[in-house]
Amino acid sequence: MPDTMWLTKDEISFQDIPSDYALDVNNLKLMMVGKITDPLQGCACTMADITRELMGKLVTKDKETVLVDMEAGIESFGRGVERNVDTVLIIVEPSYESIALAEKIEYMADGIGVGKVRAILNKISTEQVERRILNELEKKEIMSIGSIYLDPLVNEANFEGKALSDSLAKEDVRKILRRLLEESL
Repeated sequence: MPDTMWLTKDEISFQDIPSDYALDVNNLKLMMVGKITDPLQGCACTMADITRELMGKLVTKDKETVLVDMEAGIESFGRGVERNVDTVLIIVEPSYESIALAEKIEYMADGIGVGKVRAILNKISTEQVERRILNELEKKEIMSIGSIYLDPLVNEANFEGKALSDSLAKEDVRKILRRLLEESL
């Protein structure tokens, strides 16, 4: 049975998280919490509660950043998982539904006290499409932090289950990461 006593601490650092729960690759810790893997596992509420509690207790050192990849949509906001974060990133795709969901996420984030909400535009086909989405987000007072253009190499890598080699999309992501790091300093 894995040791879970570290979860009972008042403050948790990255070093407290056992290797059973976090993979360390090039000084980047990767965690997966609350993914349903088998049928009839029921509600992910318990995992959301644990994630919310962990985020509230996690203490970072200087230049440590936590990036939490949540399920798409707004369900986690109803459970307050994002309550202790500095910034919520919204992935916005070129569709009415995606822009409407971004507006709802911004509203929910504001309602739980999150100070910053930033959009990342995804699967952008042209500069015209990018401008159109940016205009819609601006009307809703949602700031964009960058765009990822459509790149057939992404689909190819996904289909093959391989890491993405150098590509236009990878460079777009690097630009977004640089902006995120600049904002967090």
